[in-house]
Amino acid sequence: MARITFAAVALVFGIAYALVTPPFEVPDEVGHYWRASSIAYGFVAPGRTMMPHGFADLVWVLWTPDRTRHMTADRMSTARGVMLEPDKRVPLRTPSYYSPAAYVPQIAAAAAARIIGLRPFYGFYLGRLATLFASIAIIIFAGAIAPDFRDHFHAAALLPMSLFLFGSWSADAMTIAAAFLTSAVILRAFSGRVSIVPIIAASVWLALCKPSYALISLLALLIPEKRRLLVPLLLIVVIGASILSASLTMSTAVALPRPDLPVDAHAQLQFIRDDPFRFVQIIMHDLRANGVDYLESMTGRFGLYELKLPIGVTALLLIMLAAVGVMNGASLPVRVRISTFAIIGAIFSAILTYLYITSSIAGGRTIEGTQGRYILPVLPLAMACMRVPAIGVRVPHTVIIAVAAVANAIGIAVLVHRYW
Repeated sequence: MARITFAAVALVFGIAYALVTPPFEVPDEVGHYWRASSIAYGFVAPGRTMMPHGFADLVWVLWTPDRTRHMTADRMSTARGVMLEPDKRVPLRTPSYYSPAAYVPQIAAAAAARIIGLRPFYGFYLGRLATLFASIAIIIFAGAIAPDFRDHFHAAALLPMSLFLFGSWSADAMTIAAAFLTSAVILRAFSGRVSIVPIIAASVWLALCKPSYALISLLALLIPEKRRLLVPLLLIVVIGASILSASLTMSTAVALPRPDLPVDAHAQLQFIRDDPFRFVQIIMHDLRANGVDYLESMTGRFGLYELKLPIGVTALLLIMLAAVGVMNGASLPVRVRISTFAIIGAIFSAILTYLYITSSIAGGRTIEGTQGRYILPVLPLAMACMRVPAIGVRVPHTVIIAVAAVANAIGIAVLVHRYW
C-alpha cells in the first residue's frame, strides 16, 4: 500500500512540475537537453555536435534572459510549431561534465522522438516525463531492496525539490536515483545477505553519473563477510571516479570558461596546493554563510534557483525529515554512522572544491554555484544515521504522504504564480 500511495503522489505532482515549469526553467536544462539529445543522435563524446536545426530553434523561442517575463500562450504556440528539420544541421556545444549514464531515460525518449519524427516541443516533454517515470520506478525499487529504510527514500524523493528535478532533463534526476539505489543495496547488506554484484553495479552507475558521489560505495567496506572481495573492486570504482572527476573538471574549465568571472582552473589548483589550510578556511566560511540556505534549497528552490517555498513549508518539511530519521528504520552500528557522516562531508567538500576550481574567482573567498540540491543524493543515508533506538514510535507513512502533498501543492502554486 505504501508503494502505491508514494507512486500516486509522486506521479501527480511530478507530472504537474514537468508540465507547469516552463521549458529550460530548471538549472542548466538547456545543456542537459542538448547533451542527452545529441547522444541519441550518435554524438557520445561531449563538445561540438551537429544537430537538427529544431533543437536550436526551440531554445531560441522559449529561453529568455529576461527573468521578469512570464510564459505566454503565444510563445508556447510558436514553440509547438517549431519543426525538427533533420536535414538542416547546426553546431551545438554540449556540456562535458556528465556521461551518458546520467541521461538513460532522457536518451531513450530522445531516440524515440527521433525515430517517430516528433517535433522538438513534444520530444522535450516526452523527455521530462520519461525521466520522471524512471526516477519514481527506481526509488520504489530502492525501497523494496531496503524495506527498513523505505520511509527515508520516500520522504526524500517526495520533497518538492526532488520532484521538480525528476520532471526535467537534469542529470540530477538519475544521479539522485543512482545514489538512492546504491544506498539501498548497501543498507540491505548490513541487515541481510546481499551479493556483491548489485553493490558493484550500482556503485559503477553512480560513479558514472556524478563521480563525487561514488564515495558512498565505500560504506560497503564495513560489511565484514564481503570485505575481501569488495575492497579491490570498490577501490577501482572510487579511484576511477576520482580520476574521471579531475579530468572532467579540467576539461570543463577549459572548454566552458565563465565569461563573467576571472576563473582560471590552473590558478585555482595551484592556490589549493600552495595553501590548503586557507582553502579549508574558505570551505568553512562557505558553510557558515550558506548553511541555512542549503537546507532551504534542499527542500525546494524552483526556476533557476530564485523561487523559494514559504518559510513555514520549508520548516514543516525539515521537521518531517528529522522525525523520519530519528524515529523510523533500523538502527545502524556506530561505526557505520560515523563513517557515513565522514563520507557525506567528503562528498560535499569535493563538490565545493569542484565549484571553486571551475566557477569561482581565482584565490577568492567565495565559492560560486553551490546549491542545496547537491544534498539530495545522500539525504536518505544521513537520515538513516539519525535513528534513536530508545524511541519506540514511528512516523506513519500517511504523515509523510500528507506533508508531501501539502508542500508540493504549494510548490506548484508558487510556479503557477511566477510563470503563468
